Amino acid sequence: MKSISISVIVCTINRPKELKNCIETIKSQTHLPDEIIVVDASEEDQSGKFESSSGNIVLKYIRTAAGLTRQRNVGVEASCGDIVFFFDDDIELDKEYIEKSLNIFSDDTLGCVGGVQGIDLNDTQSFLKGKKRLFFYRLFFLGRKDQYSKMLPSGNVTHLDIASPKIRYSEKPIRIHLASGGIVGYHRKVLNDFMFDESYIGYSHGEDIDFSHRVSNKYGIYFTSFARVYHKQHSDKISWYRTADFLESKIRSQVFLFRKHLSCNRLNYLAILWSWFGLLIWNGVVH
Repeated sequence: MKSISISVIVCTINRPKELKNCIETIKSQTHLPDEIIVVDASEEDQSGKFESSSGNIVLKYIRTAAGLTRQRNVGVEASCGDIVFFFDDDIELDKEYIEKSLNIFSDDTLGCVGGVQGIDLNDTQSFLKGKKRLFFYRLFFLGRKDQYSKMLPSGNVTHLDIASPKIRYSEKPIRIHLASGGIVGYHRKVLNDFMFDESYIGYSHGEDIDFSHRVSNKYGIYFTSFARVYHKQHSDKISWYRTADFLESKIRSQVFLFRKHLSCNRLNYLAILWSWFGLLIWNGVVH
């Protein structure tokens, strides 16, 4: 059987400590990648901190302008693997992450699998436990975690609730419609057909939704609970999630996805307006 070559792309900006830790967990995998590509938009050139190779792993360091979608496209262009993994620079991989993900690709005798996403073990709050909140979010077509991942008529989306025990400990792969961009691997054929949308600028909220939504219309994307990471997000970023700026970026992403992927009919327009009304209630009355 022909061996499968593996590329890993890590896009980073101004986080040298997190990046170093992430690279070390990649180099400790039970199934090592053939190459690690660091696409760096940091203010300081970090090329001197990377060797050209580590054992049998080729290390490529590329400097580029900031912009996550641009950085990912640059990484893809420089990669040569049959399977290409994308990892955020602030994650730690379980040593079997790549091996467990490859099992999904290898078991695909029909060639239907386009992508595989693992599980973030730091995501421990299940949305499904809060029945009142879940009802409210469903009523107003708001983005949420759920038993399925899909795009809603409002332009918001539902992500798989991986904190739910039924999903968290699932022994079978689960087909998903939307994948997280920082812990996912795609088959080369997917990247030959699709590129990341570089019209996203600044903080690219929703760029992974846009990409995986397009991919899932042609290929299967699967979640596996056996491929595990620990996403240790910086405290400043967690605090930013509670600000008005973050809320504004979410709405911009919602509008972008709505215009790009949904039919501009009356029902969908009503859905997006209804969702904003619900968002106003949730942030102005509930909180």
